Formats: sequence, C-alpha cells, structure tokens
Amino acid sequence: MAIFTPEICKSSDGSDTLYVPEIDEHYHSVHGAVTESELVYLENGFRYVTGMDWSTGEAGEEACPGSGKRFARPAVRVLEIGFGSGLNCLMTLLEAQKTGTRVSYHGVEAFPLSPELLLRLNYPALWGPEGREGFGAIHHAPWGVPVQISPLFELTKWPADFTISELKEVDPCHVVYYDAFAPDKQPAMWEESLLRKIHDRLLPGGVVVTYCARGSVRRGWGAAGFRMERLPGPPGKREMLRGIRTG
Repeated sequence: MAIFTPEICKSSDGSDTLYVPEIDEHYHSVHGAVTESELVYLENGFRYVTGMDWSTGEAGEEACPGSGKRFARPAVRVLEIGFGSGLNCLMTLLEAQKTGTRVSYHGVEAFPLSPELLLRLNYPALWGPEGREGFGAIHHAPWGVPVQISPLFELTKWPADFTISELKEVDPCHVVYYDAFAPDKQPAMWEESLLRKIHDRLLPGGVVVTYCARGSVRRGWGAAGFRMERLPGPPGKREMLRGIRTG
C-alpha cells in the first residue's frame, strides 16, 4: 500500500485542503474545498435524493430517484468512496441535523489520516460548536463498526481498498459520493469494472455524484449502467457528473 504524507494548505474559500506530494494531488479543489463539497455532494447528491417527491407504493416498498416516489425506508443510506478528511461526512451530518433527515453513512478510505493531522484542519471552526462536536465525533469513532454520531446519524468507517473490497457488508445505498483522486493520479479507481461495483452498491434508481466530468469517465459510468448528466461544476471546473442507476 502506498504511503501518503499529506500537508495542509488553504483553498480559495478559506477552508483547508490537503496536498499529497507523492502523487502531486489535492484532496479537495484548491478553488474552495467547502464550496466544492457543498455543490457536488450536498446540493447535487444528498439534497437531490432527499428533496425529491418520493412516496411509497405498498407498505415497505422502497422507491428510487427518478421514479417520482419517496423512500419508504427510515434512513437515507450514503456511501462515500474516498472518506479522506471527513469533510463530506461532516457537511452531511450538519445537513441531516438541520433537516431532520435520518442517515446511515458509510465512508470507505484506503489511507486513513492520522488523528494529529485531522485535529489541525480548520473545518470545525467553520461551523462553530456544532461543527466542532460533529467533527470530533466523526473522527473519534472507531473503524469497522457502526457508531451513532447523533440521534439521526449513524456512521460506519471502512478502512478498505475499494479496488479489492466488495463491501458486501454495506446494504445497497440511495446515493454514492464518488470522491477518489483524479483518473491520472489513481486510474484504477476509474476503471469500468470498479464503476460497476458502485452500480451494484446502489438501489435501482440510486444516484452517484462526482466532481470528475472527463469524457472518458462519463462514458465509463454509462457503460457501467448509469444514465449520466453533466451539471455546472464548482469553481475551477466547468462541469461535474451525476448518474442514475438504470436496470
């Protein structure tokens, strides 16, 4: 397994990101870490899923995005590939608490960051006491077991390499945050066989969102069984991608 030694640096919106000199790559957009997460994963992923007009068919039936129905299940299941600093998780936690949405969150990370490094990130300060409490709870949670972070939010962190792990322990999810490093830095994470694994970890009609909108990536998602759409991207990126699982 590769050894990464990330360094903290500031992005354009004032929030921290991490730079990995071994692969010359950042964990988040240098044009704004929080700004990118807000648009790509919260607005076009989590809010898209929870904000649709979903209704149940028969009792216990689970409906899907794109069907005009709302989930019958008591919690929205989120799978993040590339848990990293926990920024997307923190923002989802705060959104869940604000909206009263129950969430079961699964974060997969092949290279867990050290507690010492995480404590130096400025994310908790951006949201005051609620952010500090949430960020602390996220990163004090042990790996590999479900932890109730708040009455509405259950978190399971998986120290796993998604290129070799099937994650059979994770029930099919409603939305996937696909936040791997860029294809030229981590090409194995963008191969069609891996994107098919994402397809299999989603409910029919479930949603995947990612910052990467390259043509080859979009075609790969399409070949893996997704109906893709290009959306306006965050600062520094013209577009991002959202896909709906078909079949």
